[in-house]
This record gives sequence, structure tokens and C-alpha cells, in this order.
Amino acid sequence: MYMGLEQYIIAFVDFTNTIVIPFLLGMAFLFLVINVFRFFIIGGANTDSQEKARALALYGVGAFVLIIIFWGIINILTSSLGLAQYATSNNTCFDYDPLCNSGVSLDTGPSGRGGLTGEGAAEARLDRDMNAFADLESSADEARAEAERERAQAQLDQMSALTALEDESERARIAAALVALEAGEASGPTYEVFKVTESTLRPVAANFAERDAERLFGYLSDQVVADLYADLPFTTRDDIRFNDTDRVRASKRLALTGEITNNTALQYQGQLESYYREIISFNDPEGIIPDFGIVADIPQTIQTEINVTTRLIEDELIEYYGSTGLGLSQQQVAQNVQADLRTVSTGTTQERFNALENLYDQNILRDANNVIYDRFVEDLNVQNIYAGNNPDF
Repeated sequence: MYMGLEQYIIAFVDFTNTIVIPFLLGMAFLFLVINVFRFFIIGGANTDSQEKARALALYGVGAFVLIIIFWGIINILTSSLGLAQYATSNNTCFDYDPLCNSGVSLDTGPSGRGGLTGEGAAEARLDRDMNAFADLESSADEARAEAERERAQAQLDQMSALTALEDESERARIAAALVALEAGEASGPTYEVFKVTESTLRPVAANFAERDAERLFGYLSDQVVADLYADLPFTTRDDIRFNDTDRVRASKRLALTGEITNNTALQYQGQLESYYREIISFNDPEGIIPDFGIVADIPQTIQTEINVTTRLIEDELIEYYGSTGLGLSQQQVAQNVQADLRTVSTGTTQERFNALENLYDQNILRDANNVIYDRFVEDLNVQNIYAGNNPDF
């Protein structure tokens, strides 16, 4: 087990307050008592002895005062830096614990570990970590609501370009067409072609959501589908969360995962763009045609799960390097763990995957049921799809 800088500071302050200062105060007081005894008893008849005892007693008083001043300075500094609140804590944080000191720690044992080793350790820690994040459902709802607010604002900004039109009736016509498009109520020959193509994509998207997504995204598949693919599988158009722009993005992601050809996704996108150009008949139609980029931010709920995978890897590394058979010091354990974590956390997804496999080949990571391995690969695929890239694994 190793500690971060904050824990070393806290340990130093606590050691100073509870051990060093009381010891120095005791020594100063003892020194003062001895010299008072020498002044009145031992050197009572000797003027020189009395003078020496008096001088030493004064030094003892001075030391006593200086120690108290030093003690006061230490406590003022800890209070002003906000360290006083940690001084009574017995929790020691790992450098890679994302929830340390937040009230939900991944370390449960007295030594900062779950206390389990062997074949069932990874699964037991996984159950523990999943329970710790059960209260994140509400935050996911809040994130969804915020995304909807941003989408509504973007639509208003998009439609503000219509104010450049002088003809009020033309402005109203285009605005009504855009609103109908967003509500899934658009019509016209070009739009009918768009819907025909969409009807061929829906069964493919539904099949992907029900079966193939789990192959790529594993334990995160439900969350990924709900966030990136849920718009296309719907058989009706009454879900106001999704518009045609969302469905085009979903089709492009289906092409990334190999469910449809890239040409099919581009055809689907081109048909919607043609409809936009058909209903918008002024000089700058590009100003209203939507952005079909597929890069998206990873939701906090998914990022938290990815952090759990990192935590599980760290646990296994600490268990391996901290074993008595290797005979490593605490500092060497910390250095080895940090070095290995860097190799699986930086570089391309292929480089990170190779680094993980290397740790398994060296028998450093040894979870018997490959819980960590599977989670890590699925995390890589999730990070790729949110970045607009092809899932590699």
C-alpha cells in the first residue's frame, strides 16, 4: 500500500501533534524541574552552582515557550490549508482511487484492500464497486435532461438564420417545415424517399441493439445503445427525444460496427440533406443543414464504470507486486504499479490492448475468469465509438 503527498502531510502533522510536541514539552519541563531542584537544594550553599542552575532553568523556560509557539504555528498552517479535517481520518488513499475522500471509497479493508485474494477476488470486488455506484441513476437522468435542453437551444440557434429572410410568409414556411422535421412529421417526395431508406435500417438497428451490441460493448451495451443507438430501432416516430439528425448519426455508427455499408449510411444522410435543401430556398442553405458529426462525450455513468476497471487493474497489480515472494519495498511496489497503469492508460487503443495482454502473458494480472480482461476490451470499444472511430476488438 502506498500513499499520496496529501496523506504524507497529514501523517506528518498527526505525528508532530501526538508524538513530537508532547515529547519535547515533557523534556523541557523535566529540564526545568531538574535545574530548579539544583538551584534550591543541591547548590543552595554555592553561589556559582546557583547561577548555573538559574541560567539553565531560564533556557528550559525559553525552550518551553518556543515549543508551544511552534505547535501553534503548525496548527494554524494545517487549519488554513484545510488539512485539519483529515487529521482524524484513518483512511489512506491510493493515488488512483477516483472516489477517495469522497465518502464512497473503493478500499474497504483495514489495509486499503477488500481482503480477498484468489480466483473469486475480482468478481467480489466488482460486486462491491457496482453497489457503490448504484445511486448514479438519478445523475444519468439529469444528464439526459441537460442534453435535451442543449438540443432545444441548438435548434433555436439554427432557426435564427431564418430572420435574414425578408419575406415573412417564406420565413414562416421554412420554420414550419423544420419544426415538422424535428417532430417526425415532415412530408414531401424527397422526404418519403428518406423514410423508405430508414425503414430498411430499422430492423438492422433493432437486431444490433438486441444482440450484436453486447458482443462489442459487453456490460456497457445497454447504456451505449440508450445513448447512441436508441433512436433508430423505434418502430414509431413518437419519441420526442430523437429527431432525424440523431437517426442519421446512428446509421453512421452502424456502419462503423459493420452492420451496414458506409454507402448506405451516406445515402441515408444525403436524402435528409436533399430534403433540407428542398424546403430551404434562400442564399445560404448550408447555414441550416445540421451537423452530422458522430463524436460524442462519454456520459459520466459510463466513465465511472471505466474508472472501476482501472481500479480493478490497480488492485491486481498491488496484489502481485506486494507479494512477499518478490520482496519489493513499498516504494518499488508503488513505482511498478504506476508504470504498468500508464502502459494500459496511454497511447492508441491497440497499444493499450497490447500492454494489457503483456501483463497477462507475464502472469502479473491473474484474474482466473478474465473479468478484468473482458471489461477492459469492452471499455476500449466504448471509447472508440464515442470518439467516432471503429471499435477495434
